[in-house]
Amino acid sequence: MRLLIPKRRFGRDIFNGLLLSGVGLILLIAGGLYMINKDFKESVQTNARIERLSDHLMQLRSAMIDQETGQRGFELTGDEEFLEPYILGTMQFNELVQLINEEKDMPEKLYVALQEVIKRAIYWHDDYAQIQVRKKRFDLGEVSIDELRAGKARFEAFRDAADYAEELQLTAKETAFQELQKNVSEKLGWFGITAVLLILAQVAFLSRRLRQDMENLHVLAESARAYTKRNFDVPVPRRKKKDDLGRLIANIDQMRSELKEKFGLMAQLADLDGLTGIPNRRYLNEQLPKLVCAAKRQGVPFSLVLCDIDYFKRFNDEYGHLEGDRVIKHAAKVLQDGKVFCRMVSRYGGEEFCLLLPGCDLDEARSEAERLRTLIVEEKLPPYAITMSFGVSSLLAEDDEEGTLLLARADKALYQAKANGRNRVE
Repeated sequence: MRLLIPKRRFGRDIFNGLLLSGVGLILLIAGGLYMINKDFKESVQTNARIERLSDHLMQLRSAMIDQETGQRGFELTGDEEFLEPYILGTMQFNELVQLINEEKDMPEKLYVALQEVIKRAIYWHDDYAQIQVRKKRFDLGEVSIDELRAGKARFEAFRDAADYAEELQLTAKETAFQELQKNVSEKLGWFGITAVLLILAQVAFLSRRLRQDMENLHVLAESARAYTKRNFDVPVPRRKKKDDLGRLIANIDQMRSELKEKFGLMAQLADLDGLTGIPNRRYLNEQLPKLVCAAKRQGVPFSLVLCDIDYFKRFNDEYGHLEGDRVIKHAAKVLQDGKVFCRMVSRYGGEEFCLLLPGCDLDEARSEAERLRTLIVEEKLPPYAITMSFGVSSLLAEDDEEGTLLLARADKALYQAKANGRNRVE
């Protein structure tokens, strides 16, 4: 029977063995890629579900704040115009509750936490806010101190429940990423061990004729072992011959490149803010202690700036969250593109940003903040006129290595900038 592969390719006497091993390895690679791709898809779906829940919770919190603001304003003034945000907030709250309840495959602990948020919100609305609005509207008596305290306590209970649910969402996201790493590592381990066993069996048979091939296979096995430890920088062996083994090496190298890219993307997504693309607070919390320790060890200055968009709550209420997101992205881009001495710009939360300035003392940091403040004013976002307030602090010898006191002083300075009229640096 005529062989399908010429003699010079790999030899008739070993063709059958190579054919079987080649088919097995190709199936192994395809199966491994299929299973890993399946894990990635499941992880993406889980993260998307958590992101939706996070958006629902944020909007739920906003709807409750609108209700509380409207109820309080109506209670103080008796002006029924204040009831508009109260009514709209109630309607939005009911819609969001329905959306949350329609979500499927939610982690049990997160589901319980979200139901507790809804329960406490309804408790505040039905047992306090609605009653006070009715009393004020129909002049059924003044609200008592005890009722005010009870209402405040119920709203604080709602906020605590919302904060806890938000923490659970972040934990669920990190858990999903860790689960993905674990699953992919296990599959890579299975693939590497199976590939090594199959390859070593062929090397034993071909040791006299294929010394160079054996060396290539050995290097390939070590590379596969490194990939099971997520060390994708280890190169595959070089092989000039365009035979079955050469194609196998190329396939594994392609898989290595794809896995390296996907793992890098997942790690990047965990550290970046989904809206603006700049580092998020999680990454800031990792980097700040490192930079503070380095500055103390080297005896160099280190400064930190907190800034946020002026009147953002009012803007959101007037123009909506989509336009609010557009403003946040614009501010992040101006800060990121305009920084000179700043090491890192990160989103601290909501409309607030944090800038780290290693090597800058307090005066230099204030100058940088003032320059960025001016840049925010000059870089227009038609049709809006955007301004930001900045709070600056510099590292002191007695500061903790976590940067807690540094952040606290910057936050206090930002508060002072707001109190002094906004659109300024303190």
